[in-house]
Amino acid sequence: MSNRYGQVRGRAKPRGSRADRPDRTGLIVKGAVAVVVLLVALGIVLGVEKEPPESHVVWLAEKSTRAPGGIPDKIRERVRELGAKGGGELVAYAIGERAERAGEMPLAVMHDGDPEPDDARRTKVLDTRLDDLATRMADVAVSRSGFSLYAALRTAADAAAERDGRVEVWFSTTLFTGSVPPLAVGTLTAADPGAAADQLVGAELSGLDLGRVDLHPVLLDPIGPDQQPLGPVEESWRTAFVEQLGTGLRATVADPLHDSTSDPAWSKASQVSAVPLFAPPPTKPAQPGRVDNLAFHPDSPDLLDAGVTKAQLGSIVEKIATGSYDIRITGYCARFGDPAGARDLSKRRADVIAGLLADSGVARASITTDGAGFDRRGDASAPPDSPAQRVVVIDLLPR
Repeated sequence: MSNRYGQVRGRAKPRGSRADRPDRTGLIVKGAVAVVVLLVALGIVLGVEKEPPESHVVWLAEKSTRAPGGIPDKIRERVRELGAKGGGELVAYAIGERAERAGEMPLAVMHDGDPEPDDARRTKVLDTRLDDLATRMADVAVSRSGFSLYAALRTAADAAAERDGRVEVWFSTTLFTGSVPPLAVGTLTAADPGAAADQLVGAELSGLDLGRVDLHPVLLDPIGPDQQPLGPVEESWRTAFVEQLGTGLRATVADPLHDSTSDPAWSKASQVSAVPLFAPPPTKPAQPGRVDNLAFHPDSPDLLDAGVTKAQLGSIVEKIATGSYDIRITGYCARFGDPAGARDLSKRRADVIAGLLADSGVARASITTDGAGFDRRGDASAPPDSPAQRVVVIDLLPR
């Protein structure tokens, strides 16, 4: 019914009914959200840092009688750098004819539950740990003789397979002491490094995947009383080989570093022979009209010394001047790697020699060039994979 003001009367709501009460659950949720937002804001304002990143680092150390013992400076510097950034672990393996785990060490340095802020104290702790790791490396027996590059690469692949992310691998090696097939380097140096690496990746190492490895090669000077220093040709070859082999196995390869320490070899090192140097390009061609491919940079048509090579061709130029000849220049390679790549490289090297003859006054129109690769042999008396096949041959054809 209506009251005297025309309002409709209804039943009065009791005091304290559910409709009058605030939504307590909603208030609690809103309060929690506000607290979270406040904490995030405080973290941003106060500069609260994330958890320090953890790094997993593997050190592969050649432990042969031709490799200097001790921890290379570049690896020591990297450990200090990672120790300043956060946590993680360094695991070390000694490599002879087989790989043996030498030990591990943490990269984090803590003080009262927090990362050590003092650089000097942190460095001292890390250096002490590295020295202890070096002692354990010296105590590990790897083999009586031989050095296996394959064992080192297999260890890197296995380390990556054991983890979800990428693995940083430092490999300190002379490289040339590799004596265990398929990476017996003494036979591989008959080829240009790219051809040797391509052949290995396409055949013997086809099942090895370093796709999650960040590879840092540290190239050591071979040591020993009867060991001659490596020259530019050897340095260039091993640098190109380790880069192209690692890339072929899908690793991310850093620029190889050189460590010139001459420390004595590790104790209990595996016995290997002295590293033989490449035969230097002769001061005169061994045979008239033959230019050894060691006159070229590895995997390149560029000459190590164009002046020296031009002088070697002097007798050929003199002979051409005394007669009438068509000149055929053919490049050859040892039987390694991709046939098409071998033909291309040998053709470009033949073209370079043709250019030198032209610079010496020989009519360019009389010269033809060809790249045989290893389809044909440059030296019929030597095996197809012999260094003797790495030549550029100049034939003079009387008209």
